Amino acid sequence: MDDSLARTLRDAVQAFASAGVHSALIGGSARNLYAPPRATRDVDFALEVASAEHFERLESALGLHGYTARTVVRSDEDDPLPDVAIFVDDDGHRIDVLVAKTPFERDALRRARPRSVLIGETVHVATLEDLIVYKLIAGRTRDVADIEEMVETQRLGGTEPDWEYVRGHARAWDVEGRLDRVLAGIDA
Repeated sequence: MDDSLARTLRDAVQAFASAGVHSALIGGSARNLYAPPRATRDVDFALEVASAEHFERLESALGLHGYTARTVVRSDEDDPLPDVAIFVDDDGHRIDVLVAKTPFERDALRRARPRSVLIGETVHVATLEDLIVYKLIAGRTRDVADIEEMVETQRLGGTEPDWEYVRGHARAWDVEGRLDRVLAGIDA
């Protein structure tokens, strides 16, 4: 992990802790803990945020580290909590947050496990299975490649994902066909 990304990760973890926000590392930085590292320019987190006031505490905590919300996405204008927010500092370091709203997202936060990731902080990281589901939902070419690389690497170490768990969530998110195509590529 390069110094810039490590600093961004440290800033995020410290801000989340000071705001009292439970988080789980997802995205490329989490993927790099399950497969040989690839380049990534931001850190992605799923967060448990209880209220609009709680989100404001989070924004303030990130602000103390120099980050401001560049993009805030709400799928429902009446919902006081965003679905996604992208925070950026003056140097372009980026922290993407996904506010956990669905049963899957809340369960993924509960299942996340603490890991040391070379920043002097403990970071909760999404499980392999939950990260696979997140990447199936995103469905980009890079996400499919990430799933393949994570599974192949974990298999070399003797670990097989809990495919029944993944399939159940893939079905719930209507991405089971995508899972079948990924599995066909992995098992080919």
